[in-house]
Amino acid sequence: MVWEPGEEAWENKLAVLRSYRWATGHLAPRQDAMGELPAMAGAVVVQGEDLGRWVAAQRVKEGWGRLVPAQRMLLESLGIELAAGGGHDAKWALGLRAAARAFHACEGHLRVPRKHVEHLVAEPGASDRQGAVTRLW
Repeated sequence: MVWEPGEEAWENKLAVLRSYRWATGHLAPRQDAMGELPAMAGAVVVQGEDLGRWVAAQRVKEGWGRLVPAQRMLLESLGIELAAGGGHDAKWALGLRAAARAFHACEGHLRVPRKHVEHLVAEPGASDRQGAVTRLW
């Protein structure tokens, strides 16, 4: 469904994103991508569309604000949501999500004991201050 002639390009990119997800079963080209396409230019190009950059542009506050509710719903149906705010909060949320996924992968549930500590492998280039240990409670 095209809302305006200018929206046709958006619809085409959404169709390519859907076909990529259908073909691969996910939106992450690597196991360590935590379910998201990388935003760097040229990392995931499908049918001439740079999907990582396009998805990243949709997720930022300015891009998300330009979308009509139906477009947001279509993206949310693919698991794409407004990105968390920048800075420490976003890094904390990413770390928590990674720790929760690691725990779920091992235990099969998310009923985390109060004193549990999840040991994560830090991303390449992460500073030592972004420790590899995350408490889940």
